[in-house]
Amino acid sequence: MYKLIVLDCDGTLLNSKKELTNRTATALRTVIAKGTKVMIASARPFYRLRPIVGLLGIDVEDQYTISFNGALVTNNTETEIIYSKSFEVEQINDIINIGNKLSTSMFLYTRDAIFSNVDDAV
Repeated sequence: MYKLIVLDCDGTLLNSKKELTNRTATALRTVIAKGTKVMIASARPFYRLRPIVGLLGIDVEDQYTISFNGALVTNNTETEIIYSKSFEVEQINDIINIGNKLSTSMFLYTRDAIFSNVDDAV
């Protein structure tokens, strides 16, 4: 029996419509009920993963999520930070300046918000 299953969201856990299907959710709940841990690993910020965590029933202290491309690892109640790595303010300013010079889309995430120069409705 597996002890841990780690899944990315887009193209793995979620379908092409970015939905968690009933079939997938049921299968994962079955392995969770047998004692297997299910961890989501995603580029998304944790607040965008909360609905999925809730649907799977893993919104508890002893289950964990990797968010922000590995920059933040927390338990699923967000009461414990296992790992956190973020940019310094000077680095953020440099990124914004380079992005502006290159006329590129930018998404800067905090734990609770997104700062962007384009619409991020996805």
